[in-house]
Amino acid sequence: MATTGLQLLGFILVCLAWAGMIVTCASPEWRKNSQGQTVLDNIGRYDGLWKQCQQFSTGQTKCESYDAFFIGLPEVLVTCRALIICAIALGFIGILLVTLGMKCVTVGRTEVGSRNKARSTLVGGLLLGISAACTGASVSYYAHQIVQEYFNPALPFKKTTLPAIRIRQRTFRRLGHFSHRCARQCCNLCRKFDGFE
Repeated sequence: MATTGLQLLGFILVCLAWAGMIVTCASPEWRKNSQGQTVLDNIGRYDGLWKQCQQFSTGQTKCESYDAFFIGLPEVLVTCRALIICAIALGFIGILLVTLGMKCVTVGRTEVGSRNKARSTLVGGLLLGISAACTGASVSYYAHQIVQEYFNPALPFKKTTLPAIRIRQRTFRRLGHFSHRCARQCCNLCRKFDGFE
């Protein structure tokens, strides 16, 4: 019974982490400008992977999507988009494999099926761990680019701050790694209780 509870906890955490990856991908606030005292600095600018927005002092917001999907975009956007899309796809496949490997799912009840369920859970947990690493790499690379631009003396007008994306990135990356550990630990417990070791 303890393994079933651990499996359900890991599954819920995996689903939350995957939803967080999607929210992080869709968020338009990957980069924000710092609010200053001049008229130009009072226009709030924030960029995401998919669009750029401006928020005026009147409260109006104007957003524009990028013209291209991959070709013609800056390197940082192409890399971060590719990593986050891979993370979401790997997370989806990992969730499917973990779901098939759970004890409460009635697919493959034979002796060979139990081994396949344990392997499915293990591979799903590994894919979820890789997915969390891809999300962390994407956000960290984008933040590194912002820091490089911030300290570049040739670009004095591009002073930006790191918004709440860093907090979300840390939270969902840790949640992904924790759920990966839960899936791996659950697979080890299943092997011990089913007599595979």
